Parts: sequence; structure tokens; C-alpha cells
Amino acid sequence: MDLRAIAQLAEEHYDRFLGENQHVGPDDPDLLARIMPHLEKEVSAHSAEAESRSSYRSQPASQTSNMANEHGPSPAPKEDDVLAIRLETARRLLDNVIQSRRSLR
Repeated sequence: MDLRAIAQLAEEHYDRFLGENQHVGPDDPDLLARIMPHLEKEVSAHSAEAESRSSYRSQPASQTSNMANEHGPSPAPKEDDVLAIRLETARRLLDNVIQSRRSLR
């Protein structure tokens, strides 16, 4: 899941939340806290789906020796770290959407 996809989800969740919750306005101080749980679920689901696809594709055909890997590229970040980064990115992007929409009014 790339940055553009996360940004698009943030905008969609903002628009959907305000559309479905007419009693909540764009100036609600808790807007980020109200929308974020929904966005977190979707980002987590997309991340898990993408991770399962990439781990399936990246299964090595044969094992290489540990010696060959000692000086190779550093290991990829752990799944939990990647998800935490994506969720923090989603939170920041959603906050940016909220702030920019408020300033446009």
C-alpha cells in the first residue's frame, strides 16, 4: 500500500464519515479521533492483504547459505513496523485532509 493509496483512503473516509454523520460538522474537534478507527481498520486490512501476496511471491526457490547473506542487504522491516508506519502515515494524512478542508471553508 503506497502513500497515494493511503491518502485516497483518508479523503474517502473523511467524506464518507461526514456524509453518514450529518450531526457531526467539519469543525468538530474530535473529528480525527472519530474517523481514525475506521481508517485504521481499512489500512490494516489492505496491508495484511498486500503482505500475504508479497510473502507468497517472495518465497525463495532454494535456501542460500548464511554466509552469502551476511554482507547482503539489510533485512526488510518487520510486518508490525511497516503497519505502524502506515497507520501513523494515515493519521497524519487524515489530519491534513481535515485541516485543509477546514481552511477551504
